[in-house]
Amino acid sequence: MYGHGAAPPSRSAATVISLRVLFAAAGFLTCGFLACVPLFRVAFLRGRALDWAAAWVSLPLSIACFAVIGILPEDDYRTDISLAVVMLVGVGAAVRFLIVDIGHHSAPRQFAGYAPPHAPTVPTDRSPYGYPHPASPYTPASAPTPTPQPPQPHQTPQHPVPPSPAPRARPHRPGTRRTRRAQRLSAPARGQAGRHPGRLRGRQVSAAAGRVVAARYELSTLLGQGGMGQVWTAYDQRLDRRVAVKLLRPDKVAGQDAEELRRRFVRECRVTAQVDHPGLVTVHDAGSEGEELFLVMQYIDGADLAGHLAEHTPYPWPWAVAVAAQLCAVLSAVHAVPIVHRDLKPRNVMVKQDGTVTVLDLGVASVMEADTTRLTHTGTPIGSPAYMAPEQAMGGAVGPYTDLYALGVVLHELLSGDVPFSGSTALGVLHRHLYEPPLPVRRIRAEVPEALEALVLRLLAKDPQHRPASAQEVYEHLEPLLPARGTPTGAPLDPTRPFLRPHAPWPDRARTPAPQPAPATPVTENAGNTDIARAVDEVKRLLGEGRITQAVDILGAILPTAAEQHGEKSPVVRTLRKQYAATLLDDGQYRRALPELRRLADERAAEAGQADPQSLRFRYEAAQCLEQLGEPAAALAEYRAVLPYYENQYVAAGGPELAHDVRRRIGHLLLALGDRGAAHDTLARLLHDVERTHGPGHPLGAEIRRTLQWLGQVRG
Repeated sequence: MYGHGAAPPSRSAATVISLRVLFAAAGFLTCGFLACVPLFRVAFLRGRALDWAAAWVSLPLSIACFAVIGILPEDDYRTDISLAVVMLVGVGAAVRFLIVDIGHHSAPRQFAGYAPPHAPTVPTDRSPYGYPHPASPYTPASAPTPTPQPPQPHQTPQHPVPPSPAPRARPHRPGTRRTRRAQRLSAPARGQAGRHPGRLRGRQVSAAAGRVVAARYELSTLLGQGGMGQVWTAYDQRLDRRVAVKLLRPDKVAGQDAEELRRRFVRECRVTAQVDHPGLVTVHDAGSEGEELFLVMQYIDGADLAGHLAEHTPYPWPWAVAVAAQLCAVLSAVHAVPIVHRDLKPRNVMVKQDGTVTVLDLGVASVMEADTTRLTHTGTPIGSPAYMAPEQAMGGAVGPYTDLYALGVVLHELLSGDVPFSGSTALGVLHRHLYEPPLPVRRIRAEVPEALEALVLRLLAKDPQHRPASAQEVYEHLEPLLPARGTPTGAPLDPTRPFLRPHAPWPDRARTPAPQPAPATPVTENAGNTDIARAVDEVKRLLGEGRITQAVDILGAILPTAAEQHGEKSPVVRTLRKQYAATLLDDGQYRRALPELRRLADERAAEAGQADPQSLRFRYEAAQCLEQLGEPAAALAEYRAVLPYYENQYVAAGGPELAHDVRRRIGHLLLALGDRGAAHDTLARLLHDVERTHGPGHPLGAEIRRTLQWLGQVRG
């Protein structure tokens, strides 16, 4: 190295020691550091004590080994041992890191805004805006629930046709999901927007349950997450009502196009509010809070059309005609503004319990006015590829004919069970919209009328000029296929009902209360106990503030959890049910309070007897519910049944006042039933007893006297 016969240069002892220390430090910072970092990474990922111990042991061990190698290079034995130890630490750390990292990335993870991969495809609950409710409300066992009847066609084809084939299997396609709108939280549903399921871009809406927006709207349950933001159920603290709040994501109003996106959201609020039609969701309020924008809308009880289609396969063609006819009425009002919806699809259509249809989300509408047409110059077509018209896919001018094409896609999907054009990518779907003809629906379902098939093909024409001229014209073609007036099946969510009995009341809602949004069911017993106690405290606070509607929802949600954990007969559940019934009574929800009160009365009477004061109180309140619901005969029978117990001085715990009140109500109910003679006798005897007990100046006596005077004048 130094030449033949040359001796190595002489160095001082200090120089040799410095070089050896420098070598040891450099070795550790390169090889030793690389060996220790994976172990610390594993410890951070796993958080286990054994991983932390291995990491902290490897650190001083590596330092010691490199110190031996650098300081004692002439000691071959110790140097070899140290090198072997360092190599073992490095190899072990690398292997351990690979094992943990592979397991970590292959395990199911839940990100903000996404459901776990094993979430069910079609939930069993239904909710407003098409999302499933996190928890079902408490439904009394005594409350009968009508069984939905299978849909029956209201018209038959003029010529016999072969039976319809079995529904085709539907392959999973992100663009044409059959799930309800809450499933848009899942990763496959977000794949349509081109977003990786394991990655979130930009900031998310800083919203959480309990947050109050604009010092008025308290967020309750996340319904779903769409292209521009999130939709929440909320409570209007000022008016004590349930609403839906849409929040615009901050990353959608920040950056290069922030001002344009803000104007688009403001336009959504203004445009939606100016269209007056019962088939459109009502806008209550709009504004901004910090960087976030919010839109407060009507809370709708029902199911979105995608979920309705998934539950009724094959979809009856009279139902499809009824839905399309109602959509034509909405589109006619929208196009008269003039507005183009641009994103008409089943997830943006709600079917209410009474069968009426409501169109949601005019947020991507393009207003055909001079001050708003400039807002669509970003170059990205607005809408869903599976329902996008060819001119919209090409970025050309859109108009009412664009919505008619989307209506044709929706109608084709209802009749055939599938969209006319599908593909693995958005570009592939758009290419098929542009160049491929649709498949006639009668090749899939022969029972579909020929006139309806011809209308669908006209709506799906590539050239807008070959489509119907307006939604009014489409309605005129659908009118002969609509069911004639008759008796509906009585099942909820029947879209033919508005045509069978126009403007008729919806009686089934009274017997089947709509589910209310509520917190999710707890997982563990301890967590459940904590959540129940927290919910009870929250109910007390809400009742103290006069927010009864929200308190009712919370009580109805925690009852199933409490019954599962503590048992139906437990004191905890019984106390919650008493509070639930009392809160329903205070909120004026007599239909829902009545079965609760009857159940409580029956259970208490079975335990303590018919004369038990609590059982009598429940029966008295049940009679009040019947009275308020306009059932005077049933209320009169209930009051007469409890009156003897209240008149018994050994049973009546509240004195004669409650008995006097029951007798007064009996007298008024007799008047309502037309028995004026019996009413006069009942009230006259009651006046005598009240004056004997309280004196002639008692307010109840004065009220009865006025009633008797009026009754005497009428009788005279």
